[in-house]
Amino acid sequence: MAYITKRIVLALILLASAAFAADQSPYPPWQRFGFGVRESLADLKMQPPEVTLTDQEREKLYRGEIITRLMDAPEGYKLGYLRFFAPFDPVTAYMVVSDAESYDETDPAFDATGSVSNKRRSFWPNAIENDACVEHGEVRMNQLIVLPLISPRKVCLAGSFDTTAFPWESHWDLAGDSVCCLSQRDPELQRYYDKAVVVTRNKESWHISPLPPEFRRTPQDILRTDCIYIADVNPGGELGRMEYIANMAAKTSLPQIARHTVARGKSWESFLESRYGSRMAQQYRGWVRMYREAIQDGEGKQLQ
Repeated sequence: MAYITKRIVLALILLASAAFAADQSPYPPWQRFGFGVRESLADLKMQPPEVTLTDQEREKLYRGEIITRLMDAPEGYKLGYLRFFAPFDPVTAYMVVSDAESYDETDPAFDATGSVSNKRRSFWPNAIENDACVEHGEVRMNQLIVLPLISPRKVCLAGSFDTTAFPWESHWDLAGDSVCCLSQRDPELQRYYDKAVVVTRNKESWHISPLPPEFRRTPQDILRTDCIYIADVNPGGELGRMEYIANMAAKTSLPQIARHTVARGKSWESFLESRYGSRMAQQYRGWVRMYREAIQDGEGKQLQ
C-alpha cells in the first residue's frame, strides 16, 4: 500500500513538474515586462526609421487614426512603416501583436483578405495560414500569404522578443525551410503551397511604448500605447522589384493590421481566458496593474 501511495505521489509530482515546464515554455513570449526607457536603441533588431510628422498627422495620431509610409530600404527594396496610438495600455498591445499562435484566429471585426476564391478574417492580413511553434527553444512561424491575382508566397520566420525596457520589440526574421514548423495545414491549402513563391527577404518588428510626453494631453493618455510596425520584405519571384505590390501593402494591409490590433486588444482579457485559460488571464491583469503602479512610482518615473 505504501509503495502504491509513493507511486501516486511521484506521478503527481511529475505531472506538476510537466505543467510547470509548460508554463515556463518560451511561447507565448510573455515573461517579465520592464517599464523603464532604453538609453539607446542600438540593441534593437530593427531601428525605427526617422519619420517627420506634419501637424495634421500628429492630430490624426492623437485621434486614433493611422499613419503609413512606404520608404526606401537597403538594396533597392521598400520599407513599410505603420504607426498608430492604441486605446489601451502597452501590456495589452504587446501581448496582442506578439501572439503569433493566435494569428489564425478569425474574428468578424477583422477585414476579409486573401485570394479571389479563398478569403479569411484572420488577425494577419492576407495570411491564409500561420503555423506557430517552438523549435529548439525558439519561436518559429510559417506563413502562407495569398493575394488576389498573383502567386501565393510562403515564408518561414524566427521570432525574438525584448521587453527589458521601452520600446518593447517583437521581431521576426527569415529562419530558413530547414527549421520551419511541422505544419498541420488543411489539405485543401496544399495546392497553394505547391505553387507558392519563397519570400527572399523578410525583416519586421513591432515597437511598443507609452505615448511620448509631447502627445499626452490628459492623465489618461499614459494608458494609451504608441504602436510602430516596420517591415522590410522582398516578396520574391516576378514581383521582387515591382513597386505596386509594395504600394498595395502600404495602403491596404498596414491599416488592416492596425485595425485588427485595436479590435483584438479591446476584448483581450476575455480572449486570453478562452484561449489560454484563467491563469493566463490572471497574470495579464497582474501585469497591467504593475504597469499602472510603475507609471506612478518607481521605474515609471523614467516615462515622464
